[in-house]
Amino acid sequence: VFTSPCGGPDDDFENSDLYSVNVDGTGLKLLLPESGGDYDPAWSPDGKRIAFTSRRTSRPSIFVLDLAANTVTLLFESTGNFSEARSPAWSPFNNQILFVATRGITEIWAMTDTGKSPIQLVYSGLEYVNFDPVWSPDGQFVRFSQRRVGRSAVWLSQLVYEERELMTAKRLPFFPSWIENVEYSPDGLWLLYESVGEDGNRDICVMTVDGENITRITSDPGADFDPTWRPIQSP
Repeated sequence: VFTSPCGGPDDDFENSDLYSVNVDGTGLKLLLPESGGDYDPAWSPDGKRIAFTSRRTSRPSIFVLDLAANTVTLLFESTGNFSEARSPAWSPFNNQILFVATRGITEIWAMTDTGKSPIQLVYSGLEYVNFDPVWSPDGQFVRFSQRRVGRSAVWLSQLVYEERELMTAKRLPFFPSWIENVEYSPDGLWLLYESVGEDGNRDICVMTVDGENITRITSDPGADFDPTWRPIQSP
């Protein structure tokens, strides 16, 4: 599933739609003909639902599409002090969804897959912006990108999900000059991510979960972003 049109990682997606396509390029399908600006799609672990961000309300909010029923349900609406909610990420084992919410400051939140019990997971204060949350494959950790307001350097932080009531996260001791849209490999041993190198170009890189063996895997002049792993195939 993907977003189109997509002008780049910082696009506002005002007129974007969600599409699905087979891995061989066949079967292209518009998922929601009456879009309101849909983006950030995320499959549920069972492949039956897609959580996504949409501008179909007055502000970016989180919705879920039930593929069998072809129904769309609002999970978290940005109202009141919330200016936006985006970037949903399903837990691999339970009914929790991570997302980013901005209420003066941009922090990492979680809720159930029915939109119940939203809870702020991290409080970093006014100096920081937190975004791009991702679960570890075992569901124990949440990693996310973080930067200071007004600064360009982006690093990786981590919280232990079972200790979420502490609302604290640890900045990991390793980070390239820029690290966004982190994706764990299915075996949990590697991280795929976006980075901006010395040449100023946005490319895809990979490293081990402990920050070793950093390798740049794209080098074309275009901006490369939103990487993802191929799922483990059954024998």
